[in-house]
Amino acid sequence: MKEVYKVIGYLAVELQARNMRMTFSELNERLEKLGIAYGSNRGLARAVSAAYAHWEREDPNSNVHDAIALVFLDQNGEYAYENY
Repeated sequence: MKEVYKVIGYLAVELQARNMRMTFSELNERLEKLGIAYGSNRGLARAVSAAYAHWEREDPNSNVHDAIALVFLDQNGEYAYENY
């Protein structure tokens, strides 16, 4: 499993449990602190979309892909997991 998918998935679950949302800019800042930063939010949006697809395929009975879908927002404040 790619490390970034793991981080995105587990972070999404934690944020969902706290009923919180996160923009790509905020996620990029968090990943930068972990040494996994993306240069642009568009690149990060693709990674979030790929993480959603990964978790949906690898562990469809978990709520990880659902958390990814509900937590991460694009620059317009819209759910962005399927837009990239």
